[in-house]
Amino acid sequence: MIQALKFQFIALCICLPLIGCVTSSPSPTPTPAAPTKVPVTDISLTPLQLANLAIARAAEQLSPLREASLLDAVDALLEAAVVERATVIFAQIDAGAVPPTLVTRYTLSKSDLLLSQRRPNDALAQLANLQEDSISLTEQKRLYRIRANAYERLGHHLEVARNRVSLYRFLNEDTERENNHAAIWQALTNLNDNALIDLNLAGPPDVLSGWMQLAYLSKRASVQPDLFPDQLRAWRSNYPQHPVSDEFITSLLQNIQTPLLVPGKIAVLLPSSGRFVKAADAIRQGLLAAYFANQSTDKSPLRFYSANSDNVVDAYRQAINEGAELIIGPLEKSAIQTLITNTTLTAPTLALNYVETAGELPENLYQFGLSPENEARQVADHIWQQGYSRGVALYPEGDWGTRVYTAFLQRWNELGGEILETQTYQSQGKDFATPVKTLLNVDESEQRMKSLRRLAGTELGFESRRRQDAEFVFMSGFARQARQLRPQLRFYNASRLPVFATSHVFSGVTNRNLDRDMDGIVFGDMPWTLSDISDASQQSYQNSIRQLAPDTYRSYFRLYAFAIDVYQLVPRLVKLANYGYERLSGLTGTLRIDTNRQVQRELSWARFARGIPKSIEQVQFGPAQVLPARSDELSQAQP
Repeated sequence: MIQALKFQFIALCICLPLIGCVTSSPSPTPTPAAPTKVPVTDISLTPLQLANLAIARAAEQLSPLREASLLDAVDALLEAAVVERATVIFAQIDAGAVPPTLVTRYTLSKSDLLLSQRRPNDALAQLANLQEDSISLTEQKRLYRIRANAYERLGHHLEVARNRVSLYRFLNEDTERENNHAAIWQALTNLNDNALIDLNLAGPPDVLSGWMQLAYLSKRASVQPDLFPDQLRAWRSNYPQHPVSDEFITSLLQNIQTPLLVPGKIAVLLPSSGRFVKAADAIRQGLLAAYFANQSTDKSPLRFYSANSDNVVDAYRQAINEGAELIIGPLEKSAIQTLITNTTLTAPTLALNYVETAGELPENLYQFGLSPENEARQVADHIWQQGYSRGVALYPEGDWGTRVYTAFLQRWNELGGEILETQTYQSQGKDFATPVKTLLNVDESEQRMKSLRRLAGTELGFESRRRQDAEFVFMSGFARQARQLRPQLRFYNASRLPVFATSHVFSGVTNRNLDRDMDGIVFGDMPWTLSDISDASQQSYQNSIRQLAPDTYRSYFRLYAFAIDVYQLVPRLVKLANYGYERLSGLTGTLRIDTNRQVQRELSWARFARGIPKSIEQVQFGPAQVLPARSDELSQAQP
């Protein structure tokens, strides 16, 4: 369609010099000058120029040609990323005038526009009735691309891979194909081992199952890399026609054959006193549980050192002098800062927290922690991906609440969202109604009614009203506060307002009675907390921890998972840092290492239903469920 517009524009440019001026009296006919030739290769029209041409043409046409030209304009504007103008032009299309031959294209353009507006659920809802075998090849290509991008925003990794596998056959450029392969691989490596096995067994052997089998073998190769070349040859024999490129296989093999880091001795620096001592004990028990669960004959011995902020440098140097080849810790931010400021890190060091510094961090420093700020940023991303842009925020007074909200707000502003109102509450207080009333502007509604009653001198019927401009609530707090805040939101007519939170709203212990009022809250948490523990390795870890620390098992549930992931990370630090697409399916989330050598973890998402957190499925055996489209003007227009 874009190419057709280009040819029409070229023809117009060629014809314009031939159009003469009409005069009121005859005049001698001059010898016509040779028309200016416009070489096709000299004209390069931008999508915005093509959109303007289509809009001008539509102004001179009647339906249904007018609708076809406006669709040309919408598609060109979307290619130019001018979403607001594309929305305006699309609204000018008379849906009833769209001819049957353009109904599919109209649907695809509408879905593409909804996706550009960050409304992936609505985009998928528009495509639900399209049948791949009844539309043209060009339309199929666009359908698979839109679906893949929409599912990616929603976190449905399997559906991303499924649609990109279908998209592959429409791609001709080598670069396009390689990028598509990389996207398939990234989606599948976000699935855990059990999901890859179950999903692979659920369908017939085809291209997608070949990708899933390859992803599973790659994940398992981290345990037994020597077996991978033979497994890869067997895989190629089972899938001889698989479209994966030789270059991709070579890169994968090189990655797998990169040896794991197996230090001779591992030193663990943890505080022995102060406010973090109980957390340190939980981490120590988690590391030991992972160590004893490791069946390898050459596993690295662990040695623990007392390391507070005042002696961390001495502890580090002692560990190095005693032969430590890798350091885990310190835990406290102040201790990490003291360490990197006052000594040179001569061994890879996996700090158990994150620090921010103006200077360049040591090359040997890696950082991993259960940062509430990182969680808050992921909540912001999740809300944005759901298509919301304006919300209100509720968070506790004090340093912790301020840090969490500040991190959320910073990321939300980067995305382009707006926070309409914020309110704080006292964590240990009993009045949770007042901050909710103020947040929703219910207090202003009540004050206006009091003024009207005074003016009227009589009682008036009254029903309090909340603000209508907010699309969601960001709630920061712990389970005790969330159990009281959520009912207040419901009481003040905000029961249908989506509520998003960090993992802290869930205690980690399923309790239907205590959490029955939390229904509807969506939060991000680690797979370990949300899992039904059907995985044998998780059961083994939990049994081991129960034996090592029966009294604190529930209180420090998440820290035990964190410590186990730390142990699993140690041999993979170099791989994860050197290969950007490499992932580790950890108990705390899907882990990767960014360019600053910080471990980033992707949360799982859950929603309270009848007092129990239910996972928002990231993996589906059939087509992913799509939420109903939003009932606004754009979504209501149907051809």
